[in-house]
Amino acid sequence: MPSFDEQEMSEEQLEALHAYMTDLEAPSLEDKATWWNIDLLSLPTPAMPANRDLELHFSHRFSESITDAGGEGLYGLDSFAFPGFWFSYGLHERVAPYFGRTANLATWEYGVKLGLLLEGQISIPLSIAANIGGTYLDADGLPNATRFTVEVPIGMRLGNRAALQVVPMYSTNPDEFGGDDSGSSSTALGFGGSIRLNTRFSLDGEYIVNVGGFARDASFNQWQTGVTIHVHKHLFSLLVGNSVYTTPDFIVGGAIQTGIKSNVRLGFNVVRAFSF
Repeated sequence: MPSFDEQEMSEEQLEALHAYMTDLEAPSLEDKATWWNIDLLSLPTPAMPANRDLELHFSHRFSESITDAGGEGLYGLDSFAFPGFWFSYGLHERVAPYFGRTANLATWEYGVKLGLLLEGQISIPLSIAANIGGTYLDADGLPNATRFTVEVPIGMRLGNRAALQVVPMYSTNPDEFGGDDSGSSSTALGFGGSIRLNTRFSLDGEYIVNVGGFARDASFNQWQTGVTIHVHKHLFSLLVGNSVYTTPDFIVGGAIQTGIKSNVRLGFNVVRAFSF
């Protein structure tokens, strides 16, 4: 807020400014949006970016598990990681193109998010969106490098402190190392929820189950849970989970064992939105 010289503001103006400031109320949980982010942890939510906002998302999943690394390896924080970054732009309240890349087999991700049912359009606090796009695996020698993906997050607000969602997921060519006849598609169901502790902190969780088509050998269901800090246009999530996958084409086929003693590892997400 700019400063003012005593000669620039009268006593009446100062009193009016003071009255305005003292009348301001802190935001409440009732005022907060149901979904604080267009992603929960790795699953998409029905939320859309604000109109003309450019969002930068950065994800980071450590490679070594907490148990395998132990205190000597700072519980996995000393290990290399699977980072990813992507952008989403609010072209319209119902349309948001996205584009990004992850380190997992040099995967490019692209598509558009569509707001199919915005919260408030009907009498119940239900919202539905769809991510329609694809990925391209830029690593050498992969027979199934191009994929088409769809995710449909369906979310419901439960009062001011909780929200739940289910996310049907689909991908073509999910077996990146197989031949042309190896599992042409795969489907999964993702379940997620968020509990708000206050207007800045939430507890978030996800669970993803392969329900049909291709599943990786000895794969298992994926989960993540963590705490999220939300301040204006910044968001930070610190999480633990059993998978390094963050894109739908990998998630649908199930997680694989990447630890010796345990598969539980640390990770985090960072989001920053820029308004234009």
